[in-house]
Amino acid sequence: MDRHTKVILLSIILLGFGLRALWLHHSPPALNWDEVALGYNSYSLSKTGRDEFGYKLPILLRSFDDYKSSAYAYFSIPFIYFLGLNEISVRLLSSLSGTMIIVVTYFLAKNLTNNRIVGMFASLAISISPWAIFFSRAAFEANLALLFYLAGVYCLIINSKSPGKHLVSAVFLLSLSIYSYHSEKILAPITFILFMFTNHFLIRKNQKTILLFLLTLLPLAIIYFNNPETTSRMSSTSLYHALKRNSDLSPSSLVNAIYSRYLSYFSPINLFVRGTGEPTQQISGFAEFYSFWFFFWVAGIINIIKNPKKYKNLALLTIISPLPAILTWNWFYPARVLPLFVFFTIIISIGFVSIARHKLALLFIVPLTIMSLTHLIGSITYIFPGTSKGAWQFGMKEIITESSKVEGDYNRIIFETRTAQPHIFILFYSNYSPDKYQKEIKKIADNPKGRKDFNFGKYEFRDVYWFRQDEYAKDTLLVGPPSSLPLEEVRLNKEVDRIIVVKDKEGNVLAHIVGMK
Repeated sequence: MDRHTKVILLSIILLGFGLRALWLHHSPPALNWDEVALGYNSYSLSKTGRDEFGYKLPILLRSFDDYKSSAYAYFSIPFIYFLGLNEISVRLLSSLSGTMIIVVTYFLAKNLTNNRIVGMFASLAISISPWAIFFSRAAFEANLALLFYLAGVYCLIINSKSPGKHLVSAVFLLSLSIYSYHSEKILAPITFILFMFTNHFLIRKNQKTILLFLLTLLPLAIIYFNNPETTSRMSSTSLYHALKRNSDLSPSSLVNAIYSRYLSYFSPINLFVRGTGEPTQQISGFAEFYSFWFFFWVAGIINIIKNPKKYKNLALLTIISPLPAILTWNWFYPARVLPLFVFFTIIISIGFVSIARHKLALLFIVPLTIMSLTHLIGSITYIFPGTSKGAWQFGMKEIITESSKVEGDYNRIIFETRTAQPHIFILFYSNYSPDKYQKEIKKIADNPKGRKDFNFGKYEFRDVYWFRQDEYAKDTLLVGPPSSLPLEEVRLNKEVDRIIVVKDKEGNVLAHIVGMK
């Protein structure tokens, strides 16, 4: 790599890091329950070597009985240790992973296309792509898994060109991706097998390395087959289970459902116009890619069709990438196909290079890119934080921060919220002792069945009934919405010794906190 290339790549990396790390504390507007769960489990692992339930060095985190991959929690330990429990410490790993993906994409695209210019534009495209920025600004396990997966694929490509080189590194990185997110548990083995068979001479020469890769899958296989709760979680998100609920298990229905889901990930409308529509899966006002990139995408596909031998590996990787997602009931779920978006980005870069040869095209491309990026930055800083508060459990931090200041004055706390999994927010924002919590919920932890009771310590999670029972409560702190704790009635009660109105920065009331003597 010459000096000129290094300077350009470094500039792209700095741009990408800025878009991923600036305003990280308020865009997205709050930590959602999955982010908080990963953060608190990381905190618990750093303090006790156990997750929130007291399971020692788990491979999967029980969490909300969804059995999350644990790698994100383990790799976040240094950030949590030095920065404490907050938005930046929880999201920084994803932000750094997204920045490193820019670098990996350069080398991956360069080797998949044998074109340094395509590699450079692919890294630039990744650095400013709406999907890549979004998934790097929140604590997504999928983003960490993507980094390991892409690095593993890069090592496989190098190995296919120079047999015996980097194959052990590929096995190590693909194994890390498997332990980082559920989609890679399917995609990484398929990718490894595909490269072995398309380069069949590698099988004879690398039997020990192949065996090593299979052995890395063994712990996961044992956990999944020995724990009925993990298989139950898998079945609850599966397409087969969804069709079974609707009593539509005919072969034609199953094939049609799989086929239509597969095609949804190649839909120009989903990719360039509409996106998923989920505020927890994309930036407001943007699809996965900028709309005008559609023309580069088409041009790139045409190039691949014209040169199938040259782009064989890129085409195969693109074709297999949606496989983990089409087995689930969700129609279009970006988090499960991040590798596909990287390969689409490389295809877009191929198309861009072919179109950019016509210098007149640059007169349109450059202004459109600048305008789109400016719009994206505006959305990240102003629009997205304001329009997506509900989807990101905004307000829990503000409420718990205020209640934590006075909770020591009461023996019981009744907490009403419409937010699911409220206990994890209390644990996170109050820096609740993991050792203490593990002892308080030991009976729940010993029961592998789905958790129904979220009470712990002095906390009770239920509706506040002011007029029927809670107006007579003693030594109790009540936390709830204004409708459950109407101030005009609360102020009439002589047993009330404290009233706190929690508001956001715009002055909107989030909750009322009422202390009872």
